[in-house]
Amino acid sequence: MLKQDTWTGRSWRLVDNEWKPMVGVNRDWDSIDKALLSALRIPFAEVNTDSALVRLREKHPILKELPDDELLERIKLVYSRQVLVNMYLDSFLKMEQKGN
Repeated sequence: MLKQDTWTGRSWRLVDNEWKPMVGVNRDWDSIDKALLSALRIPFAEVNTDSALVRLREKHPILKELPDDELLERIKLVYSRQVLVNMYLDSFLKMEQKGN
């Protein structure tokens, strides 16, 4: 839960039943993200997002009603969840094999 003072613009979030101030920080997240990707040597695909979203919506008409920003957020959620689940299960199976 969040609350914001309309006059000052200050905002707070409810944490452990206490209102804690939120500190606004402007960072160059693109540069930070690129550094993190580079550190892990994760390949970055050069994709034209607009044309890819058009094609995705053509193939799956249910997606046509979603604005781009909502669709991109949902893609991140679904993809990251699946990647993390697969990594976890892979690690679990490897540990099980070592134990037997």
